[in-house]
Amino acid sequence: MSRPEITGRQIGEKPLVVGVTKACFLLHCSKDKLYTLIKSGALESYLEDDRRKVTVRSIEAHIDQRLKANGDGFRPAPQPERKQSAA
Repeated sequence: MSRPEITGRQIGEKPLVVGVTKACFLLHCSKDKLYTLIKSGALESYLEDDRRKVTVRSIEAHIDQRLKANGDGFRPAPQPERKQSAA
């Protein structure tokens, strides 16, 4: 009997691993940049047959690390000042 929270290659709502194309999409980077991150140890990956798989937890950890390196994380863009209308 299968458990409903485990479906295919993911547990719950989030996959455990993604392929190279999906990892590039998630990180908004090129394949060259992705392989550079893998070689540097910033991302965990493994080969399954001839396909490279990247762990989602390492992608999330990389994003968290980059946010911390840039200060306190997300900084919203400054909003332009609105001109006051004369009423």
